[in-house]
Amino acid sequence: MNKKMTILFFVVLFLWACYETEVSFKSLINGFSDVNFFISEMFPPDFSEVSKVFPDFITTLKMAFVSTFYGAFLAYPIAIFAANTVTKNKFLNVFFRFFLNLVRTIPDLLLAALCVALFGANPFAGIIALSFFSFGIISKLLYESLESLDENSFDPIKAVGGSWLSKIKYGIAPAVLPQFLSYCLYVFEINIRAAAIIGLVGAGGIGTWLNINFDLGQYNKISSLLLTLFLIVAIIDFISAKIRKRLMGS
Repeated sequence: MNKKMTILFFVVLFLWACYETEVSFKSLINGFSDVNFFISEMFPPDFSEVSKVFPDFITTLKMAFVSTFYGAFLAYPIAIFAANTVTKNKFLNVFFRFFLNLVRTIPDLLLAALCVALFGANPFAGIIALSFFSFGIISKLLYESLESLDENSFDPIKAVGGSWLSKIKYGIAPAVLPQFLSYCLYVFEINIRAAAIIGLVGAGGIGTWLNINFDLGQYNKISSLLLTLFLIVAIIDFISAKIRKRLMGS
């Protein structure tokens, strides 16, 4: 009975959400009538501009790498304070979890637009925005991993009089390092796509060219840029997946 009531609850919730957000399958189907127009405009792709803007692809990769590094650097200590298996202080746990929720609440495009307003339309603004984005994801994943650790495994360190820092250095760090590096690689992959998106608001990278071509209606050049970006992302995804597999298997 409980299972049926749960299913019924989610069905009612789904239908109510669709009604309130004016979801219309008719509008969805009608919208597909313009798909042929965009496909005809996007193909065949015009690769004449790719070589010219290839440095911006490299800039996008650099933005993704630097922001992932900054985000991970900040996430590690914050995750330690947020995890109650590591830091036995309820105030610190609640405070840093609230802070993490606050950071993740801010949409990345809004954050990028704010950074552009503060630091100008350049890759640095994009790096700042993506650093906060990376920090929010990595810290969340890491502190949940920390909370899944068996606290009894740290008893030998306590038994020999090990300090809190010794517990982190010799007990926690080796246990979560493979997962931590895996999370960083995962966020790096996400940041490559996100760096292209935030470029639409002037935060640098290949997104700037996507925005320019979209405004000019040059959809065949957009398709060439997207295909090139897809190839780059696919290669990086393949390499990072292999690395993550080795890390998690170690």
